[in-house]
Amino acid sequence: MFTRRTLIAGGTALLGACASPGMVPTGGPAPLGFVRREGTGFRIGPDPYRIVGTNMWYAAFLGADAPIGDRARLNRELDRLASLGIDNIRILGSAELSPLKNSITPGFRDRSTTYNETLLRGLDHALAEMGSRNIKAVIYLTNFWEWSGGMATYNFWTNGDKFINMNDPAHPWPEFADFSSQFYQNAPAVAMYHDYVRAVVTRRNTVTGRLYADDPAIMSWQLANEPRPGGSEAAIKRQLPAYIAWINATARLIKSLDSNHLLSTG
Repeated sequence: MFTRRTLIAGGTALLGACASPGMVPTGGPAPLGFVRREGTGFRIGPDPYRIVGTNMWYAAFLGADAPIGDRARLNRELDRLASLGIDNIRILGSAELSPLKNSITPGFRDRSTTYNETLLRGLDHALAEMGSRNIKAVIYLTNFWEWSGGMATYNFWTNGDKFINMNDPAHPWPEFADFSSQFYQNAPAVAMYHDYVRAVVTRRNTVTGRLYADDPAIMSWQLANEPRPGGSEAAIKRQLPAYIAWINATARLIKSLDSNHLLSTG
């Protein structure tokens, strides 16, 4: 019987299995200012790093130099969080422009290979402002759910434009989750996602001039927001091998591009 608890435990174990040499950093030296894992805790240099965290998925949107942006608000919110002792913020690093009715716009990308530089520069700005306040970022690179496009949108782009809306009465739960989980077996969709991952992980921040891979303002990458192999027991059994393969392949890809940062499923 698959439960949420067994899936969460399994996902943690799976990423732990990726921690072979050259994969997820554990103990040992790390570049100055970067978070490393030591046992079940985190350290920066010789000192413990204790997370006091929150979510601000929209940080890159506020950071954008565009009508959707509001850099003054971003600075106020970051100042307030820093004053409360927040030292870690989880932020969105991708949004896929989507036909799904609950999805945000604009997106970081559409189905083309030309990505939204305005939003990426918004991410640059947010990371620079976080770094100046000694706040670390956790960046997730797609979404299992529909609100930022996510895996269902990658499926739509590669399956002949078929999709299911979340909470559609014609497609009751768990049909959306099962549809989204088809992503892991969808080789063209995963390839598109990997292309975007490469672009972000190897990006140079236009504000600080630092490569993202060399930026201690980033604590870790997350493969996606709340990934899972499906909603129904039948889908989970069917998609689990592809889900594991996706975790392993994406972890290897990211660590081949960036050996400084931690990595988790998300």
